[in-house]
Amino acid sequence: MAESKEPKFKPVDLVGMLALIPIAVYLRGFVIVKLWSMFAVPLGVPAIGIAHAIGIAILASVVVARKSKARDLKGMSRGEVWGEVIGHAVLGPLLIWGMGGVAHLFMVGG
Repeated sequence: MAESKEPKFKPVDLVGMLALIPIAVYLRGFVIVKLWSMFAVPLGVPAIGIAHAIGIAILASVVVARKSKARDLKGMSRGEVWGEVIGHAVLGPLLIWGMGGVAHLFMVGG
């Protein structure tokens, strides 16, 4: 009989993914604070702190609801699932911050 390609999650996977949540939340808030200070503050909008930025991130996630990817994960290995999780939780915000930094360089001429 062929072996199932279902990801074989272990308890450590659940613990790891749960531990990644506060890191991902803080990172998204941090990136929003940095982007806000680059683009909104020069327009005269007051600066925001990390708590406000996390609130904005939560609000944005509610407004921009995405389709669940649970069905897409069925054919993936554990490594591929972890790659998706790390990509969305860590690399995504860092990529957005980097793109914002490049745009800011064009704004300030440097």
